[in-house]
Amino acid sequence: MRERPHVVLFTLVVGYAAFYLCRANVEAAFPLLKQSFSFTKTQLGLLSSVPIAAYALGKVLMGALGDLIGGKRLIVLAIAGSVAATFAFGASGALGAFILCASANRFFQSGGWSGAVHVISRRFEPRRHGLVMGIMSTSYELGNVLALLLCSAITLRLRGWRPLFVVNPLLLAAVGLFVVLALPAGGPLPATPEAAASLGVQDDPSLADIVRSLARKPALWIAVALSVLLTFLRIGFLTWTPMYLYEVSHATDISGSIAKAAFFSSAGVVAALSTGALSDRFGPGRRAPVMTGSLAVVVVLVLVLAHCSGRTRCSRARWRWTSRASAVRRPPPASSMGRGTSARAPPAWSWASSPKSEVGPRHSTRPPRWHSSPRSSRARGRLPSCDDERRRRRLRDARVSDSPR
Repeated sequence: MRERPHVVLFTLVVGYAAFYLCRANVEAAFPLLKQSFSFTKTQLGLLSSVPIAAYALGKVLMGALGDLIGGKRLIVLAIAGSVAATFAFGASGALGAFILCASANRFFQSGGWSGAVHVISRRFEPRRHGLVMGIMSTSYELGNVLALLLCSAITLRLRGWRPLFVVNPLLLAAVGLFVVLALPAGGPLPATPEAAASLGVQDDPSLADIVRSLARKPALWIAVALSVLLTFLRIGFLTWTPMYLYEVSHATDISGSIAKAAFFSSAGVVAALSTGALSDRFGPGRRAPVMTGSLAVVVVLVLVLAHCSGRTRCSRARWRWTSRASAVRRPPPASSMGRGTSARAPPAWSWASSPKSEVGPRHSTRPPRWHSSPRSSRARGRLPSCDDERRRRRLRDARVSDSPR
């Protein structure tokens, strides 16, 4: 490694984690934006998908720009553009303006990761790239968790959605100043001999040589396809988790739903560190088993999540029918219960704390099975059977016959 590698890595982790201050606040503001502007799910999805397309375009353009101006300058440019676009988002008030500002924000933010990778590739040896990138990958997990917790605290203490787009960019600007001071100065550095050899080109290759060399590698296109699919899965969770917890899980307030959404990314910190260190044991060019195992676990977990969510929906529908079915079982009027029966007497099928003498020694005060058992027909949302009706009538007749005349 070159000079001060721990300072470089720490600065990159902090700098890229801070980008989520001006990224996670958009998704966290979805419930607030829906309340303020009555946006539909389609409109909110448009507010998320169009900036992602701008983010993908920026990956290509900002990556090429980093080769010209250097990784540090690219990171600083990305922070400055993201801060300006976030302030503009907070000053807007229409869906079209929101989409435009969010797209500009994500376009500039695409230079953050490109600049960080540019610095890492030139300051760390390839044999340590697995561990270094594993540590670097914790930045967006930690950044997402901390940004969501901050958004939760802001919405709890400040009213409306606009404070999310004032406090967060101010903090990102402060982190940008830290990156300027802490990251070593310098423009684009020449590639290390190991990096040039891995590309199959000479030292200090041109951009055209790098593009031609990478285009001939099947591993590049496999990595691109995996990145697209994993981003599709990850963005889906990050975008809709706060809204899901607020609407479906019946959270007490918006701040609580945002805070709960932060815990989903916390497991990624441990996973990034463990898989990064494990891939270094295989060495450069032999990290495929770690990726294959991780992706297999992801597929299984997504299928399990879909199955569990289906059962949850069925349970909710069943209990909704139970509440409707129980609403129609009213106590019969006093006139239908026979002579001498008090109007305030509890019906036989409702489990009231009646003395045993009201029913008589021949009858038990235990409620009917369909009323007491959680696995009975009432719990499944069906009306009682004929046997239940006959049992109810016997208890009612016993109450009438034992009542004083």
